[in-house]
Amino acid sequence: MPIVSMVPVQNGAFIPTSPAVVSGGVGQDIDLAPLVLDETVALADEDNTRVNFGAANHPANWTFLMTSAASLGIVPGAVVNSVTVKARTKRAAPGGGATMALIFLKNGSVSRVSNAISQSTNYANIISVLPTNPFTSLPWTATDFDGLEVGAQNAGVSAGIMTAIELLVDFIPAVWYTTGEGEDVFSSTQKTTAGSWTTMLPVPNIWSPS
Repeated sequence: MPIVSMVPVQNGAFIPTSPAVVSGGVGQDIDLAPLVLDETVALADEDNTRVNFGAANHPANWTFLMTSAASLGIVPGAVVNSVTVKARTKRAAPGGGATMALIFLKNGSVSRVSNAISQSTNYANIISVLPTNPFTSLPWTATDFDGLEVGAQNAGVSAGIMTAIELLVDFIPAVWYTTGEGEDVFSSTQKTTAGSWTTMLPVPNIWSPS
């Protein structure tokens, strides 16, 4: 079962207005994708690329549109086992008061998907495993990721910082089979009964009969 990483590609609905709160290492940078494509939790560059939460004129929430699920092979027919959301966060300055939680945003609705974790001045990971879609309480489907925004919320009174965020999706790919007799079947599980069935790989995002 593959596990793929979805990472920020651009800002979502919760973004700053003024001033810019993205650090590019030196000075300020208004980048539509402040946590860039390689900005997984494992590869986080700490303060070189970050977003700030909770100080004056800074947002309490920040969300991002993530990598297209279809581009990673999560297409209709795939079975999603679970989703893990990870972020790397810390308090901006000594003194306490920053608590960070992970959030999802879809169709204008917000769901907090982790506890609010008190922050220290050292980076640490916030991790939440979601076996079901928090908006529906139903098993995940491929289309649940369409338009899904992922981010964090500072629920405290002091500034917090996030340097990376990602979704890890554990799924069983959708598979096409052919009977060898001009009949093609779409299934997420392999056919085990007798017959001249052949697995067609790689899994196509768009399929049309030849």
